Amino acid sequence: HTHRPTFLWGIPTMDHPEEYKRRQLVRETYLQFGKDDGRVCSLRERLSSPLQSKDCQLVYTFFMGANPDGPTELMYPNASFPMTVPAPVGMPLRHPEEAAEKSHDANVNANADANSENDIVFLNIKENMEDGKMQTWFKYASMLLTQEHPELKLDYIAKVDSDVLLFVPNFLDFAQQTLPEHPHAVFGGLPLGADNCETTVTPHDHGCPLPLVGDSYMSGELYFMSVDLATFISSPDCDRSAVSIRHEDVAISNFVYSYEAEDGVIAGTGRRIQTHAIPGDRILRSIMPWWYRAYRNALSRRVKTGYNFLLWAHSVTENGGYFKDMDRYRMVWEEFQEHWACKSALAGPGGAGATAMTTGQQPQFCDIPFARRHWWW
Repeated sequence: HTHRPTFLWGIPTMDHPEEYKRRQLVRETYLQFGKDDGRVCSLRERLSSPLQSKDCQLVYTFFMGANPDGPTELMYPNASFPMTVPAPVGMPLRHPEEAAEKSHDANVNANADANSENDIVFLNIKENMEDGKMQTWFKYASMLLTQEHPELKLDYIAKVDSDVLLFVPNFLDFAQQTLPEHPHAVFGGLPLGADNCETTVTPHDHGCPLPLVGDSYMSGELYFMSVDLATFISSPDCDRSAVSIRHEDVAISNFVYSYEAEDGVIAGTGRRIQTHAIPGDRILRSIMPWWYRAYRNALSRRVKTGYNFLLWAHSVTENGGYFKDMDRYRMVWEEFQEHWACKSALAGPGGAGATAMTTGQQPQFCDIPFARRHWWW
């Protein structure tokens, strides 16, 4: 039996019409793709239907701050001030007009579509980005998996931006091939160095080089950690004030690496933190001019093989905000689906790929030009 890594997949959002549209887009693209084969489910589905969702590898939820009078960070919840609050008044039917407007199916009822907003965790904090929302998410998630529902036995807790386009089967296959079966002190993502502090990439008020505890920090678009690390960074054992700056990616990474003693070994365990670095060339980032990307892809034949290889796509800056544009996000996703359908047909019983393997011929190639419709944008 091969262990398949499992993730509690947290997607930060907020109560805003544009964020509502973004949530709908994510639900209709990569989250739906994974639901179709049972490898993706919402946290609500996983808790309410444990038998039907037992094969789910990516258990997702959106999360937002939902108490305008609350603190920006909540590390010590109690009975009188719990970790979460009920949905704000008006949700999930907050924006039915947007639901109707974006729907591609005329038969979809706007209210029914808006009712799908049952996949959001409402944290008992004031909405924010840099002042404690992410560590509050890890507090909630680690409490969920260690105290409230340990039977879920999920391996990793992730934070994933809403403009990340995940190529689900590629990512989950990569995780299965590379991540440990029983993770302890594992921190994964795209590592960046202390000199990655240009204003175009990290527009925050901080010194350069960045004040890192470890050798690097994980890019904030998508990172994950084992449950023990999430428990540590949101506990009194982590001196967050000593290593934090107002820069989410760096702050969370500093919390993680402060788990190590000065000699680089976690106190009392003899283990080091296992940094699981995602290769940068397996991520499509929209900061390169189209002509360079086309040239590089043509040289490496990733015009044809990119969708076999890539794990996710993400916009780095507003100037290179390709995947922040919802139409472009959807178009790239449709290309991936087209590629995956071709690949599945070739690999299936009697498909061209299977025939080629038995005859020794070169299998047919899924010639889906990579980002063919939008290099000029």
